Amino acid sequence: MYNVLIRFVIKLCGLTIVINIAVGFPRFQDVIPNGDRLPHPCKPNFIWHGVGHRADRGEGPLNDFGKDFLRLGKRWNKSLCQLDSDKDGRSNGEELGDPDCIWTRETIPQRQNNITHPGVCDPWESEECKKQNAWVDCDIDELKCAAIHETSVKNITIRMPETKVPKTETNYMCTTFDLPSDGDFHMIASVPYIDNIYVMHHMLLFGCEDTGNKTVMLLFGCKDTVCTAFSDFKPQSNSVGNIALNGTE
Repeated sequence: MYNVLIRFVIKLCGLTIVINIAVGFPRFQDVIPNGDRLPHPCKPNFIWHGVGHRADRGEGPLNDFGKDFLRLGKRWNKSLCQLDSDKDGRSNGEELGDPDCIWTRETIPQRQNNITHPGVCDPWESEECKKQNAWVDCDIDELKCAAIHETSVKNITIRMPETKVPKTETNYMCTTFDLPSDGDFHMIASVPYIDNIYVMHHMLLFGCEDTGNKTVMLLFGCKDTVCTAFSDFKPQSNSVGNIALNGTE
């Protein structure tokens, strides 16, 4: 049996620095009406998280609405509201549920349903919009790995205990779990499941020496020392990992 420790980091109000990619800030969702509930025009049940970006995850080049948002001070005002950034005949305010341009962060938008993207031409399937929307990615993000469907592969779901997020800016949380002991395995794929994108930063996996004892799913604060005694720690946190293991004889 082999012990594996999973560590994840949660950050509050932190700045992520990356290279060669522009990542959207979730806080911008709060400065436009319905910014956190904008449906994707061609991905059923998907939310367009980065409203001002061409990528729905909120990274890379800006779309026309994002360019106007940046140019007008990165805030919701009458000028931005009355613009028709995507040139589809409806103002940004009409598309985002604030047709009268009266919304503020302290109020509920006039409309919370039938929301459309202010940077994507509507109606989506109209001939007028098809060419203009050629940049929109309609492929659903999913793991594409044929090997995980082979009969020798085992799939293990690892769920970390839920916890309240501490008030400190950066927190390291760890938990442990046992891998199957009926053969030799190596990991070939993993899919993270994150229930709070606003605080989750990253997850790491570590291999630890087998203690010989049954591992109990405990969550504890950690930083530098990760493979250590686990029995004294109390449960605390939230996150999910889904790991596929490839078996070998």
